[in-house]
Amino acid sequence: DALVQFPDFPRADYRAEQFFYPKIYKQYTLTLHSKTARGHAGLLATAFSALVAEMQFDWLVFLGDGTTAWLYQQNDYPAAVKARQYLVENKTGARFNGAFKVSVEQLPEFARHLFWLTRCNASLPWIHFSDGQQQVLGSICQYGNLHFNTRSEAADTLFKRALAKSSFIPLGEGAQCGESFSKKGAIKGRQTTR
Repeated sequence: DALVQFPDFPRADYRAEQFFYPKIYKQYTLTLHSKTARGHAGLLATAFSALVAEMQFDWLVFLGDGTTAWLYQQNDYPAAVKARQYLVENKTGARFNGAFKVSVEQLPEFARHLFWLTRCNASLPWIHFSDGQQQVLGSICQYGNLHFNTRSEAADTLFKRALAKSSFIPLGEGAQCGESFSKKGAIKGRQTTR
């Protein structure tokens, strides 16, 4: 149903090697200075919510690019357990692989839990977000960076104005995301299905 209403969400079928990603105008990778992953989760949730509010979006839609259920992967890392429990408490069924419509007021809590699900659950599909008119498209990667794409010049102008008022730091063109919260470069708590 979500793809009927929002047809420009990315889709991936890895077995058939079929992929769809809509045309974008410009792409950005945004980061924040944080000392720990736990602290970063809170900063990211707050900064992301403020950016969305500054762009005057009332809500965002979140949808995975595949058919894997949101609760597919069990993970015993405490923050991932809490994130999973958050979805269960919000009536997410075991097989649900649909979209979430998240208001700006709900976004800080949702984004904090999404960070932990994305960071710790390697079997989860890429979870993308978009506004109701699909002017922007983005995701939060396992390293805690916000990948933000604008889909038109007007959306890009709106985004740049909001970005200037935010605490996000754009990574330079061609910069790679990487783990910044461990000395070994491994993501603590990251697991795949067994």
